[in-house]
Amino acid sequence: MCNGRPSRTPSPDTEGNQTSHLATTAPTLRPSPPRPLPARLRCRSVQRGQGRPITEQLRTSTRTPDRSPTPRHDRDLRICTLNCRSLSSDASIAALEHSFEGIRYDVVCLQETKASKTQELTLTNGARLILGPKVEKKNIGGVGFLIHPRLVSSILSFSILSPRLAVLRIRLGRSSLSLLSIYAPTSAAPLEERQAFFEEVTSAYDREKSHFYRVMAVEDGCFRMIRLDEKIEKSWRYSRRHLPRPIIDPTPYENDIKSYGWTTDPDPSKDYALFCTGLKECARAAEVPPVPPPPRISDRARFWIQERGRCHRDPTSTPFQKIMASRCCRAFLKEDINEHRIRVLMKAAEEKRSIKKAK
Repeated sequence: MCNGRPSRTPSPDTEGNQTSHLATTAPTLRPSPPRPLPARLRCRSVQRGQGRPITEQLRTSTRTPDRSPTPRHDRDLRICTLNCRSLSSDASIAALEHSFEGIRYDVVCLQETKASKTQELTLTNGARLILGPKVEKKNIGGVGFLIHPRLVSSILSFSILSPRLAVLRIRLGRSSLSLLSIYAPTSAAPLEERQAFFEEVTSAYDREKSHFYRVMAVEDGCFRMIRLDEKIEKSWRYSRRHLPRPIIDPTPYENDIKSYGWTTDPDPSKDYALFCTGLKECARAAEVPPVPPPPRISDRARFWIQERGRCHRDPTSTPFQKIMASRCCRAFLKEDINEHRIRVLMKAAEEKRSIKKAK
C-alpha cells in the first residue's frame, strides 16, 4: 500500500507461480506540521476532582478597544438667532455661508432676510437655507432658517406663515422640536399692528404639536446662541407634573387686586411685566394652604416597623421575636396599602377622573 492505496507487487513466496495476489503493506504515518498558535494565547491549569490538573488555553481578543470619541447626538442642539440685514442677493448668501465657517451651530433663525419670494437652497457645504418673503411693497421683514448639514435629514417640515413668522419642525429621536423664528415690529408701530402680530404668534404656538418649543426673536441685531438639552427639558417637565396646584380663594384675591398699588410705564413691554408681577403677588397672597393627604401608613404599622428594627439591633432578642416582628410588620403594611388604594380609587370615582390613571 502506498499512500493508502493497495499495490500489485508479487510476494517473495509466490515468485514461481503464474498467479499473483494483492499484497498489502503498512502505510507510513507522517506527522502533520504544527499549527501556528494564535496571538495572545495563555494557558492555565485547572484542578478538577482528584486527578491531575488539566491545562486549558485561554484565547484573548487581539482587537484594541475603540477609544474614539462618540459623535454628538441630536439631543444637544446649538440654536442661534441672527439679524442678517439682507439675503436678497447671491453675494450676501455667500457672505453668510463664509461667516459661519468657524462657528459651531445646528440651526440659525434668520430675521430681516428681505428675500423677494420663498426659497429653499442647498449651500456648497451641504447646509440648507430657507428664506421667507419680505413685506409686500416694502423692503422690510422676511424670516428664515439655516440648518447644519448633519440636521438636514432630520427636517420634518417648515412653514412661512408671514413675513414676520416662520416655523421649522425637526425630529429629535422619538420627539420633535418646533422652532419659531420671529421678527417683531418695533414699539413705534401702530397698536393694531402689534396686537395682530402677537395674536398670530399665539395661534401659531397653540397649533404646534411638538414635544419641545423654542421661540427665537431678534434683539438689536445681535447674534445670540442658546443650547437645547432634551434631558434637562424632560426632567423639568416631568418634575413639575406631580406638584400640587395652588388653590386661590377668589374673595381675598379680588380684595388684594383692589388694594394693590398698581404702577404704569410708557413702554408697553415694561407695563405688561409690571401688570403680571402685580397679579402674581396678589395670587400668592390669596393662596389657600394645601390640605395634607392622609398618611399611607397607620400608627400600628409604624410601631411594628420600629419594633422590627429594635429586635434586629438587639443582640439579646431571640429568633422567634425577630420572625414575629417581621410578620406583623408585613401584615399591617399590606393592610394599609390596600386601604390606601381603595381610598384613592373612591376619590377618583367621586371626582369623575380616570380610574386607570389613579391606580
